[in-house]
Amino acid sequence: MVVSAFFYLLFMIPVPQYLYDAIAFPLKVFITNYSVLCLQTFGLPALCEGNVISLRDTTLQVVDACSGIRSLVH
Repeated sequence: MVVSAFFYLLFMIPVPQYLYDAIAFPLKVFITNYSVLCLQTFGLPALCEGNVISLRDTTLQVVDACSGIRSLVH
């Protein structure tokens, strides 16, 4: 019982920003690459540059909210 309470309190400590960024950036790049692959599979011309998706008429930026890190942290 005491051990579970300790771990509960341990997970209440916020993740440091440098660790958050170190995890979030590779996830953003992965999601960007996967999205471009899906777009190209459906025949849409798309180009991936880091975490930016370039389409014919516009560009899209994958931000932290799209990386999935919030689901892991909260």
